[in-house]
Amino acid sequence: MPHSIYLVLHLLGIFLITLAIGGTLVKKQIGDKTPVRLLSMLHGFGLFFIFLAGFGLIARLGIAWPFPTWIWFKIVIWLAFGAFPMLTPRMSNKVAWTSAIVLFLCAAILGVYKPF
Repeated sequence: MPHSIYLVLHLLGIFLITLAIGGTLVKKQIGDKTPVRLLSMLHGFGLFFIFLAGFGLIARLGIAWPFPTWIWFKIVIWLAFGAFPMLTPRMSNKVAWTSAIVLFLCAAILGVYKPF
């Protein structure tokens, strides 16, 4: 598949994760403890698209094993996003919102600049 299709799928995954985490954080802030199946589905599909398209982009960029350090950091951030809905009930609202913003920012910086 072309590079642009992988990029669009990756951005779709990012959008879905943003919706799911934002919805989870808003539910936490208003005190609603009932699980929402739609948020869980968006989260899972978002993680899948990010994973699939991310490794497709790595292949299209011609990056071979051993991966550079920035890819390992992106994988750790992906795992943190995967665990985020389970960790938010244990965090305060301020910590949850701040950590979500910092994770998104770090992932964007690593993806755009590929610093190391």
